[in-house]
Amino acid sequence: MSNTSIKLVIEILKKQNYSPSPINENYSEIQWIDESEDRCFIEEDFIDHFADNIAWFQSSDNDRHILKIYNKNTEFSWIPITHNPIYGCIPILVKWYGDTLLFIYKEKHDIYICSIHNESVNHINYYGDELMINKNLLAYTEYKDIVSLIKIPELIPLENISKEKAKEMDLVPVDIRELDHSVLKTK
Repeated sequence: MSNTSIKLVIEILKKQNYSPSPINENYSEIQWIDESEDRCFIEEDFIDHFADNIAWFQSSDNDRHILKIYNKNTEFSWIPITHNPIYGCIPILVKWYGDTLLFIYKEKHDIYICSIHNESVNHINYYGDELMINKNLLAYTEYKDIVSLIKIPELIPLENISKEKAKEMDLVPVDIRELDHSVLKTK
């Protein structure tokens, strides 16, 4: 990803009277202090823009996790569902599919797959640590040899498949701790 996305976020934050600054030399992460004196931060991997839409996931030192969406006419913020934000809200993917945003994250117990369109948030969640995306299909495992499929970004559950069939479809779920987030954006 180029620095274009992070530069767009910096412009928006400056218009809101924040003073974002890079955390590292390559601008892959920015930080700022908000009105409650909390240090907020955004990683470039969890920003995506499409046409006039930009979205990002931000977190803070005080465990305030927020998904932000902007376009020319609207601003939308959503606080991810978590059992306890102190245990974390780990972003996995922020990606536009046309005018629908797909946001995937891991909280203490579950992985949440969220589809956001016109400020309406739909989600599916499951207990597990594995997933894979290929084009408009997302695969995940809850049970050892069964792979569940969802059509994305609509979040339409499809018929379960075997691990062998998932391999044929390049959809073998991988542990999220081993995923390269940038690879998910290109699939």
